[in-house]
Amino acid sequence: MRSLQERKQYYTEQAKTIKDNFQANHPDYVYTRRSSKKRALVDVEAGSSKKFKGSDAVSEGPRYFLSFFLLSFHLYEVAD
Repeated sequence: MRSLQERKQYYTEQAKTIKDNFQANHPDYVYTRRSSKKRALVDVEAGSSKKFKGSDAVSEGPRYFLSFFLLSFHLYEVAD
């Protein structure tokens, strides 16, 4: 059985290999954080069951308002 240090070294090397492969395949990739509001909008469009605030949808324009309206209407129908 390997010692704790050997196991740690193994996984550190695996992580480095994966990171190096990703950087080689995607050299121009730059991580950009999305706000939680935008993540919520994407979740609603994808059909996620996460809660979504109506005021957020209205502020983002008609497309998001329509998505929220249709989701709300569907939830209302299911509840009846």
